[in-house]
Amino acid sequence: AIRQVNGLTFQLDELIDQKADSSKLLLSPEVAVYYLTILQAERFPAWVRQLSLISEKGGSVLLGSSNPTSDLANLRLMLDHLGEMSVHITKNQKILAGSNGASLPAWTRALEDGHKLKSATANLRSIPIMSAPEFLSGGLTSIESANLARQEVARELDRILLDLQSQILLQIAVTLIASVLALLVWWYLLMSFFHSTTLDRAHTDDIIEIAATGDLTQSAASGIRTLGNF
Repeated sequence: AIRQVNGLTFQLDELIDQKADSSKLLLSPEVAVYYLTILQAERFPAWVRQLSLISEKGGSVLLGSSNPTSDLANLRLMLDHLGEMSVHITKNQKILAGSNGASLPAWTRALEDGHKLKSATANLRSIPIMSAPEFLSGGLTSIESANLARQEVARELDRILLDLQSQILLQIAVTLIASVLALLVWWYLLMSFFHSTTLDRAHTDDIIEIAATGDLTQSAASGIRTLGNF
């Protein structure tokens, strides 16, 4: 079962890498989006892969490895690497909590189960305190917890992206409304100017027509008594 998990994990790694590259989310200026994508595309696959390798190697030791000394040495290196990854994941969690308040409790649980597997593996150096099936069961539990953490991150990432999409759509709507209002104001001013100049031109044309008759005593507009006054 652990080997099947390992194979599926590597396939999942490739799929997540492809999706992360095509989505360009790692280039997002949003802090939450960037670190959630880091957790999803980098931390999660590496964490599950390490848990799988530890489970497989530890189970091999408990079942009677042909080279237990070498296997235990490799396990020590794997545990050190797991500890380093735990530090990075915890750091990402703190940054996310500070940026948008996301606590990611499923990832906290996944780290706890990973530490349990780490402790059980460390005890293999002396006298094993559990059987191989129990150890492997603990490994599968830690992997399942990590998968729940992955689902949690996916939901949080979807929520943030939907919020950002809504904000962008709102900004577009506001911009369009402002543009339409500005266009209407411009059109109103243009028509007002056109109407005003049209009246002035008509008024002038009337005066010219009357003046052409040679009678400058006629009145061509209100407020002007005669063309001579004009």
